[in-house]
Amino acid sequence: MQYPKIAKLMMAGVAGMTLLTQAGEALAQDSGAADDRNAAAADMDIVVTARRREENIQTVPVAVTAFGSEALVQKNIQATTDLQRIVPGVIFVGAGSAANTTFSIRGQGKDVAGPGLPSVISYFNEVPLPSWGAVLPAFDVASVQVLKGPQGTLFGRNTTGGAVLVYSKPAVDKFEGYVQGTAGDYFWHSLQGAINLPIADGIALRVAGDFQKRDGYQKDIGVAGDGSNLNSRAFRVTLKIEPSPTFSNVTVFDYYWQHTNGDGYVSVGDAGPNAAYRFFPAFNCGVSAACDVDLANAEQRRLGFHVTNSNIPGYDRTRLWGISNTTTLDLGAVTIKNIFGYRDTKVDQQFSTDGLPLFLLDTRGFRYDRQISNELQFIGDLMDGKLQWLVGGFFLDLKPTGPDAFAIDAFDAAGDPDSNPFGQISNNLFKDRSYALFGNLNFEIMDGLRLNAGYRHTWDKESVCAVNTRPFFGDPIQSTSECEATAGSFSDSVKFKASTYTLGADYQVSSDIFTYVTVRRGYRAGGINTPRLAGTLTPFQYFGPQKVNDVEIGLKTQWEKGEMRGRLNVAAFRGIFSHLQRQIAGLPPDFDGDGDPATDPANTSLNINGGKAKVQGVEVDGILQPVEPLILSFGASYLDAKYTSLETPPVFAAQAGGSAIYERAPKWSYTLSGSYRLPVDAAGADVTLRSDYYWIGSYFAGIAKVPSYGVLNGSVEFSNIGNTALSATLFVTNILDKVYLRNSNLIGTSPGNFSFSTGEPRIYGLRVRYDFGG
Repeated sequence: MQYPKIAKLMMAGVAGMTLLTQAGEALAQDSGAADDRNAAAADMDIVVTARRREENIQTVPVAVTAFGSEALVQKNIQATTDLQRIVPGVIFVGAGSAANTTFSIRGQGKDVAGPGLPSVISYFNEVPLPSWGAVLPAFDVASVQVLKGPQGTLFGRNTTGGAVLVYSKPAVDKFEGYVQGTAGDYFWHSLQGAINLPIADGIALRVAGDFQKRDGYQKDIGVAGDGSNLNSRAFRVTLKIEPSPTFSNVTVFDYYWQHTNGDGYVSVGDAGPNAAYRFFPAFNCGVSAACDVDLANAEQRRLGFHVTNSNIPGYDRTRLWGISNTTTLDLGAVTIKNIFGYRDTKVDQQFSTDGLPLFLLDTRGFRYDRQISNELQFIGDLMDGKLQWLVGGFFLDLKPTGPDAFAIDAFDAAGDPDSNPFGQISNNLFKDRSYALFGNLNFEIMDGLRLNAGYRHTWDKESVCAVNTRPFFGDPIQSTSECEATAGSFSDSVKFKASTYTLGADYQVSSDIFTYVTVRRGYRAGGINTPRLAGTLTPFQYFGPQKVNDVEIGLKTQWEKGEMRGRLNVAAFRGIFSHLQRQIAGLPPDFDGDGDPATDPANTSLNINGGKAKVQGVEVDGILQPVEPLILSFGASYLDAKYTSLETPPVFAAQAGGSAIYERAPKWSYTLSGSYRLPVDAAGADVTLRSDYYWIGSYFAGIAKVPSYGVLNGSVEFSNIGNTALSATLFVTNILDKVYLRNSNLIGTSPGNFSFSTGEPRIYGLRVRYDFGG
């Protein structure tokens, strides 16, 4: 452990914290803010659980953005994938299926294909979700919290980028619920609702459901259905048993099903002279779009990016379900908490991945997994609450319950996937097991000044059985035992362990000013590339862990003067990454030079440790309420990410992920929103006007540049109609009908064209909601 560097980081952070404190005092002087906030100010209070305790967001020494249930409805958040447009600095990364998604925070994420663990983990009711199956519908949700920076010394699994915490609404001891319907453009119709039933003293049941259906906005003129449609069902059952104030047991069962045409991918450009398709006459004939990628791209530009022309049918069939059980026992001096989780994932998908009517690259995907996790915590305090402590242990086991495979039909000149020599199924049956012990101390050394220290030790084991089989439309391997019995299969496992920590100090300068500094060490386990590599790729069978040293300083302020009140939070951070994991994507067939397709890298990609990087930036968010009916909010992220040294072998220099380009790290992103409640009633209802705008700068995905874009949304809400709990909202998303790229799919030199899904066009609709009980 490099203690001098840690000391320097802490000293720099304390100096920065002092400067921020002085700035905060200047900002808050003459504010006249009372210690007891009035009722209106209390409405702005947000409670978060970033440190496994319920705390006001303004007194948590970490950068966190949180939204309650009402805010999620008002901002038309349908699923956690929508968080990107309300949380600057967060990028949603997906491919093909809503089930196959991850988040990138502060330039740290995971590619949607290939081995490796995510840098950002999503949690549902404190249970970590697998990367396939990490996106949840946002119905009957109590809160969503986005934590930024390395995590792991307080709960769950270690990450280097952050965490997304989703909490469903709890079962409570009263009769209440709601029903909500939506109708809109593209024949969008949805219905959701919840009912809470008190069963007996201390026993309550909550049942919630969601139905979504909408035509696709990606019009397909080929053989696939219209892409980016909605067709899902979901429900959730929560049972709370609380026989006494000291004991609680909460069980949540959730289920999600969707059958859609998947994202409709469009080809938006190419890799230039290095594009692999240029070396295949069947895709570079120069006479017709039926045999020339450049001419097909020209035809795509003529059609526009909301029209596709698929050569094979597309589908996404996803079924996810899970159970979480949280038991809490308060013994007075110590509270014991156990969190058990079970997740089951089944995904089948097929797409025209190249976004063209050619047989350049088509794919099929299968992911059948089950994951068991358990976390045990002991929480307490000493010295009249001055010393708060937490110790715990964590366990996770993920294994396949069926196929785990990705099939590729590439450069199929004859249009016959089953006879194509470049068509095969990459079977990769991964297992993931992790153990950890962790602890945290928080000590108040003087009034308002607290020191924080956390430590974690993690043991990870990654295992795989892999084999490439044919044909493209054949059945994938169904189990690990079948894989091991298949000729040419490759089985191996690797183990990693690491210690990580958090050191910090925070100071409550006044009731309105809070400042902090935190130094963290983060870790991300390594893994195995598949199948058995050969030729020039033999040295890259394995990749090692990625580590980061991170420092963050922050200032959180709030003020009030007369009718005006507001809030301003600022966080500055710097992360120094070593042994950075980089995915080399889009490797052409026989890149290894051995002439054997059975040894070509799965998903045409592999992971390597490719150097060091420095990621630093500033994040700002705030609220301003000049007068009671008007609320303005804003958030912005500045990110400066670059490699300080590159260790990428020259053989990968021209491939996606092999250059000096730092991926998925836009320099700027921001969001602005406002709401105004009209001072008069309209037809016996309160009327509120709302609008929000999100802008993100350009960034790279592989070697493909994603252009900047901005999206404007608006709504008019009629609430308390007829002095009842009935409300109706007219909304429009993407008012300016901006065409923008969302998820990357092909971003390398092989096959050489770039394909993306697009964001939603302008969509209008009406949402009606009725709350009852309570």
